[in-house]
Amino acid sequence: MAIRAASTERVLEGQDNDKIRDNTRREEGSQQAIGGDSLKLAPQWRRSMKEMKRMDQILLIGSFIGFSWLVMQAVHELEHVLEAVTTGGTVTKVVLHPFTISRTDVHPNPHALIEVWAGPIVGVLLPLTAFFLAKALRSPGAFLFRFFAGFCLVANGVYIGTGWLAGEGADAVDFLRLGATHWQLVRLGLLTVPLGFFLWHGLGPHFGLGKANGFVSHSAALTSVCLFILVFVVELAIGSK
Repeated sequence: MAIRAASTERVLEGQDNDKIRDNTRREEGSQQAIGGDSLKLAPQWRRSMKEMKRMDQILLIGSFIGFSWLVMQAVHELEHVLEAVTTGGTVTKVVLHPFTISRTDVHPNPHALIEVWAGPIVGVLLPLTAFFLAKALRSPGAFLFRFFAGFCLVANGVYIGTGWLAGEGADAVDFLRLGATHWQLVRLGLLTVPLGFFLWHGLGPHFGLGKANGFVSHSAALTSVCLFILVFVVELAIGSK
């Protein structure tokens, strides 16, 4: 009887061990399956994150270039208007619209030379002042002010330096009519354009270029998009062609 009981115990122990091994194999199989699924999902997750980074980068670059273009023209024309009013001129029309080149018509214009120079000169000094102020205050968005200041330097320099090729209506043509020479206008462009590129130098990583590998501040991208939409809608609503 003792031998039979011992044999029965061994059989039961063997069955228990078999069950334990089976359960262990099932658990290991489940873990491997989960691990395999994780490995399969990892590339998809990384791809999704990369696409999100690129989207933020595209939105930041595209919207802020658009914003800079629209606001640069607005600042330019604002100075024309202010100088015309303060020097006794009468503003007859301001063209400011997202789908056209801006223009300010003044008649009569007793101090036309001052009014014409105000646009490009103050149009670069004001953005530069805003950038230096943002830098002094250590604003996290100082790089956007820096880009905008550089944009205004380049845009105004190209506009004045080569605008006389565009014909009637350009500021450069007014400069020539008021006694300036072609070389003086070209020299202005040669001064401001390199300064603009100097300000742009080193900004690439802020816009996801170079070592940043597409990564930009999500809040900066969102802010830029909102600013662009705001300016675009305002000019579309109240501006004129």
